[in-house]
Amino acid sequence: MKNITKNQKLAAIKDTTLIIAIDIGAYNHHARAFDWRGSEQQKKAFKFSNCRSGFESFLKWMEDIKSKKKFKDVMVGLEPTGHYWFPLCDYLMDRKLRVVITSPVSVKQTKEAATSSASKSDTQDPIAIAHVMISGNYQNVYRPKGNHAKLRKAYTVRDSVMEQHKASINRIHAWVSTYFPEWRKVYSSIKAVSLLMLLRQAPLPTDIVKLGVDGIVEYWREYKLYLARERAERLVEEAKRSIGVTEDAEIARIEIQILLEDYDRHAAHLAMLDKKLAELVEKYPGGEKLMQIPGVSLQIAAGFLAEVGDIDRFPGAPQLQSYAGLDILQKSSGKQKGQSRISGRGRHKLRRVMFMAALSVVSHAPEFRAVQEYYKHRKKNPLKPIQALIAVACKLLRVFYAMLVKGVDYDPSKITCGGKAPAVEQTA
Repeated sequence: MKNITKNQKLAAIKDTTLIIAIDIGAYNHHARAFDWRGSEQQKKAFKFSNCRSGFESFLKWMEDIKSKKKFKDVMVGLEPTGHYWFPLCDYLMDRKLRVVITSPVSVKQTKEAATSSASKSDTQDPIAIAHVMISGNYQNVYRPKGNHAKLRKAYTVRDSVMEQHKASINRIHAWVSTYFPEWRKVYSSIKAVSLLMLLRQAPLPTDIVKLGVDGIVEYWREYKLYLARERAERLVEEAKRSIGVTEDAEIARIEIQILLEDYDRHAAHLAMLDKKLAELVEKYPGGEKLMQIPGVSLQIAAGFLAEVGDIDRFPGAPQLQSYAGLDILQKSSGKQKGQSRISGRGRHKLRRVMFMAALSVVSHAPEFRAVQEYYKHRKKNPLKPIQALIAVACKLLRVFYAMLVKGVDYDPSKITCGGKAPAVEQTA
């Protein structure tokens, strides 16, 4: 993704360019044709279905207009709607057609001026999309290919499984807190291996009392869990005095077994996906180097690489920062200066990955902790804690970019703030 200016985008639309604007739907799409001045070439919108025959009819409709009106090239623009636009975009790009996307924000702002109406309509929305394209406010489509596509898909699937895994943990937590609320006096986390194993054999307090201290210790040792006998004694003692719900014990035992099976299945899927991510990150040029930074795990490195794709398409770190929505916006008018903030208009998953990465490196890397402290306590314009963390995320993003583009190893001595190295010794 080279740094294409708005003037270059405007120059790409010539008087010989046929502009096709498409409103994307779940089952049907609506297209309209325009010239470079915004003059519509047909009175009615063309409706076609989201299938091969529909795509073929759309191509025929577009080619008919192109030949009759003697256009030499075509630019197809659409407003990305969920996942419904992927098949059409790939179909058109495979046929060497230029496809661009427009921001929903720009389309919404343009709609009323273009259609003289604030109402939303599938047949009228392409008019606003075309006006956005003609004004040069469009973006080229990037669809990752090869290893980049595999990495993004694998990370997306893992992200989804992780959400399900968290939900299963929360449900187990709710169940145990209902039937055995005293578990907190023995364990600090519901994810403790010995606790989860015990729930399989003796889920309810009455089951724990029946199993007894010797039974618990023996059961743990069968699965090579050598915990102190004192913990088993505390469990039995708390189970005897438990105030947990006692009704529907039979159904409760079935429920916790189902929840534990969900937990095990999600954990197995995560392990499988992590193994696949490790393989894909290894194939990414310089991808493994990112994990040289203390606090950058496989999941963080994979998430960054999956969202970025081909790093060479960014001419510089500022463009990558803007892509992540971490570029700084300033509001000022005359003598009044508003508070700066990040734009938040990039890929939200990449922004989330960088925020989690900043939290991690601040905890594990003294040099990044020093950067955070510098921004929080500098004399001029000190930042709030969350703002300082965002600044660390931006710094880390630039480090990622330099390591991947230059193919260099991580060097903590080059982490600077304010033009000089931070006082690591004071903050470590």
